[in-house]
Amino acid sequence: MSVENSKVSFIVPIFNVDPYLKASLDSIAHQTYQNFEVIMIDDGSTDHSELIAKSYARKDSRFEYIKTKNNGQSHARNIGLSRVKGKFISFVDPDDSLEKNFLKNLINAFDDDTLIASYLFPSTKYNKHSISKKITVDDFFSMMFSGIIGTVVWNKLFRANILEKVRFPEGQVHEEIEFFRQILHVINDYEVVVVNEKHQYRYREVRKGNTKSTFDPKRIVGAKDETNLILDLKKMQKSKSVEVVNLDTLVFLKNFIQEVDDIDFKKEAVTIFDELYAHVNKVKLFFIKPIWLLSIVKFRLKQRNE
Repeated sequence: MSVENSKVSFIVPIFNVDPYLKASLDSIAHQTYQNFEVIMIDDGSTDHSELIAKSYARKDSRFEYIKTKNNGQSHARNIGLSRVKGKFISFVDPDDSLEKNFLKNLINAFDDDTLIASYLFPSTKYNKHSISKKITVDDFFSMMFSGIIGTVVWNKLFRANILEKVRFPEGQVHEEIEFFRQILHVINDYEVVVVNEKHQYRYREVRKGNTKSTFDPKRIVGAKDETNLILDLKKMQKSKSVEVVNLDTLVFLKNFIQEVDDIDFKKEAVTIFDELYAHVNKVKLFFIKPIWLLSIVKFRLKQRNE
């Protein structure tokens, strides 16, 4: 299972990002690690994204262009997953870009037993991992849901064989939650590496042209997915991550309840919130995320007094 010079498949879902697309694709093309393919899935763009993407496919045989109807980011990514030829898979959003050693650092973090390598999330101030370090599954999910590495796919590199039966749920937002829940069942302890290399992925926080992922009351599905993940983690006795995912879900539900106008969705969110709050370990979470915990306790007290 040697990783030396193994091919990497980049999956790039594209929807109306012509102001950013060239910079994004250039950053992939100019990687110091050059053994890769780029699967560009155009999710029904109506701007000049198609012309830009096709120009890369014409001039570089490693770039492949696929056109689809506008069915959303998950659908586009799933098409990419069905077409990959590499031993490793990386996801890049088309309005973001990579530093030149993005891929090289991740590949170098792999040994024969590694299944996933992840950078820290761009905004994290967590500095404990000064060198690449293998972690347990419990730590992996804890670090994702506490924001240290984030519940995103674009700062991670996956060994392709673990994603053979893993797909993103289509037609919803927060699709990464279910994606990682599926991965939970195909990885073991110390098969994930966290790499402390800052700013290797240039993340654009203002995203005007991303695939379908705008606010919708149906985001409540994300909370349900997290609840299912908590149940799976409990069954597998991942006690630390159970608490962290529980807290993350409560924070999400708090914000959802405060923002959503639809009465039925609000009631459903309150029901899930009350159930999860009853089982949260406040003592443990005080030492993990005290600010998050404080916001939840205050919100709970306010709800009870209304």
